[in-house]
Amino acid sequence: MRKDPEEQSAQPGGARSHRARSVRPLDNGGPYGCRFQVCRHWTRYFAAEETLGGIPIRVETGTVNDPAARASHEVDVVVFGLVDEGPEPVIASGEAKWNEVMSAWHLDRLRHIRGLLAAQGRPGAAGARLLCFSGAVSRTTSSG
Repeated sequence: MRKDPEEQSAQPGGARSHRARSVRPLDNGGPYGCRFQVCRHWTRYFAAEETLGGIPIRVETGTVNDPAARASHEVDVVVFGLVDEGPEPVIASGEAKWNEVMSAWHLDRLRHIRGLLAAQGRPGAAGARLLCFSGAVSRTTSSG
């Protein structure tokens, strides 16, 4: 049986004590590598349960096979949720971009990946929330 998050957070080194510490540099891979770490860190420790569709227990990156396309898809943020027993369900997945405005294309890609995970029988995948992270600023021009 997995520990209750409140119980874990009360222990030394638990989530609560981690949140109290200042955020340390997460990656030495330059400005582009760090964005993934920041997004995963925010998702794990600061995102609301309502945003993720559950309590995040683990946040990772992943690769999903797409046999029909003979390809694989990288996923920047994969969120696993709390369960009493059995495999951890996927409660959310997301994409992070640095200098790119997120669009419907990104959501369609995430929907496709969610469908692949559901078809593979991954617990929770069919109802997983989709997350988009972007460091870009959308510049629109107005006429008139």
